[in-house]
Amino acid sequence: LHIGNAMAIEPGFQVRFGIYRIDVDIINLRGEIWRLLGPRLDTIIASYLANVIECAPLYRKKMEEERKSFTDTIKFYTKKLLNNSFDEEWVKDAYDRATSEIKSGLDMRSRGAISISLLNDLSNCIFEHYRFLPRKGFRLLNAATRIFMLDAANAVACHNSIEVQQAKKRADELGSAIEMFAHAI
Repeated sequence: LHIGNAMAIEPGFQVRFGIYRIDVDIINLRGEIWRLLGPRLDTIIASYLANVIECAPLYRKKMEEERKSFTDTIKFYTKKLLNNSFDEEWVKDAYDRATSEIKSGLDMRSRGAISISLLNDLSNCIFEHYRFLPRKGFRLLNAATRIFMLDAANAVACHNSIEVQQAKKRADELGSAIEMFAHAI
């Protein structure tokens, strides 16, 4: 897969890109999606975090302590997802965001949850702005759904990959410790 002048990206990302049918039309609609969502991100994220606190009180302290960090991370990567090329940097961003989520104690489900919040708000916004252009509104919502579901699928893949790497590292460390113990005995 070559997007623009970018070199080939990881096969797993290529497969997911194809499965979600991200084509040139979808890519070209991202700017319009960003134009609608960008100014509303703070409100969307605040509502999402309030809902998490209400529905999952175990996360209350973490969400309250790291509210700014969560908000900044979601805004940063949502902007990149809707404005930057799907290239090697996009793949790196997917892994970096997953690493950040893992360090914050969030699992891969958090990406799908924020995606639903973004899509819910976007659908309301599209209804307001494209009431008399339903085909255009549907195309935008369809594109956004594909893009955010692709992002959620990448989150699952990246979280799994990182967790497998961490488990392998722990197994290697344990194997080395056992070897050293056996040698000492």
